[in-house]
Amino acid sequence: MKPFLIQKISDEGTADPFFARMMCQNLELRNFVMCGEVQIKEFDGLYEPLFNNLAECRQAFKECARLIDDHSRKISSGEIIEGQNNAWTVRESIAQELNRNFKDFFIKGRISLQCLDKLSAFMGYPIGFFFQKDPAFEKGLQSILGRGEDSRLKEFVKMLRDDRQWYALFREIRTEIEHNGFNLPMINYKIDSSGKGQVLIPTVNNQKIEDFLNVLWSNLFEFSEEVFVTLVDLKLTYPAMIVGIPEVERDPKMPIKYRIGVRKGK
Repeated sequence: MKPFLIQKISDEGTADPFFARMMCQNLELRNFVMCGEVQIKEFDGLYEPLFNNLAECRQAFKECARLIDDHSRKISSGEIIEGQNNAWTVRESIAQELNRNFKDFFIKGRISLQCLDKLSAFMGYPIGFFFQKDPAFEKGLQSILGRGEDSRLKEFVKMLRDDRQWYALFREIRTEIEHNGFNLPMINYKIDSSGKGQVLIPTVNNQKIEDFLNVLWSNLFEFSEEVFVTLVDLKLTYPAMIVGIPEVERDPKMPIKYRIGVRKGK
């Protein structure tokens, strides 16, 4: 059997929740519902681009935060700003790189969602309707509910309905980037009464850029995980089931969130 290969994105290991859950956890869960070399190979061919694009999306978010933190520190310390009275010079600009990584976050995020849609279809529950307008979305939810009386289907529908809230904002920004030439507002600077410089990083949706992306990243990551884990659970045969691991009980060296358990009774 051909081994599952994942492109190296960073030097972070399994102690990071993203790598622990999207790689180690999910590939372990895969082994309970995918049978035979052909099926596993097809699954891996769909899962690998999902993982890699999520990892690149995450890296873009982290790079935005790093750029802002590093630039702010250099301004505050006086390392890259000099002058007096009303004549000050900033010897470094992060505007172009910050814009590029901000846009990459949404571009890679969109691709990862497209990959998730393909994977969900392969697993028997296509979620393409999640990305469509309200009438198609509602019709898609009803199609899931029409597949049986299983309470997990109702929980899946509720999750998809709740996640439409953050996705609406994600889609709005992504559309501006891809179709309307979106750019972040200009970075400004000010000098306080003691002559110390301060960078004024622009906001998006009334939030700091790094905070705004952090919220969207958390939603994107958890949505991708929850969709996958739900679909695995729906494919499991009795008495196997998905079990959530409380955060305080997770291994710091590999903080997975879900594992396979066994139902008690009938």
